[in-house]
Amino acid sequence: LSLTDLGNGMKRVGIHIAAPSLAIKQGDKMEKNIMERLSTVYFPGGKITMLPENWIAAFSLDAGAYRPSISIYFDVDSEFNVGAPTCKIEAVNIAENLRIQTIEPHFNAETGLDEAGEVMFAHHQDLIWFYQFAIALQKARGKYEPDRAPQYDYSIELDEEGSVSV
Repeated sequence: LSLTDLGNGMKRVGIHIAAPSLAIKQGDKMEKNIMERLSTVYFPGGKITMLPENWIAAFSLDAGAYRPSISIYFDVDSEFNVGAPTCKIEAVNIAENLRIQTIEPHFNAETGLDEAGEVMFAHHQDLIWFYQFAIALQKARGKYEPDRAPQYDYSIELDEEGSVSV
């Protein structure tokens, strides 16, 4: 994601997806490799990737590099009205990667969204804006439920000894 302040309450939201397929020609050996694998397989403690590791390294949206991406941009006004999308194939400068382990302790249902408080992690204020934007979109669709029971996500981790924790 990217968020650019355009002034006067306007923001530009960018959604960027890594695009290794831009480097694959039809009938290429890599295309055949991908068609054999079809998908990334996830399991506790690991995964089998659809692409070889060297391709993942070359195309991942890791911080500190320009990477090919397919991007879609929306301008959003101060009332959270969304403008027409613009799509691009481009090289995106990845300034920073946000990690859930850094964000979640400070940005969750229990801690709330202290808009005027101390910035607890990179892009904290941007994520508050995204949260407000999501609420506005839910309200516009008639789907906003402020008293809804919390939904919990679970993760599975496998330690060096083979113990599983949920």
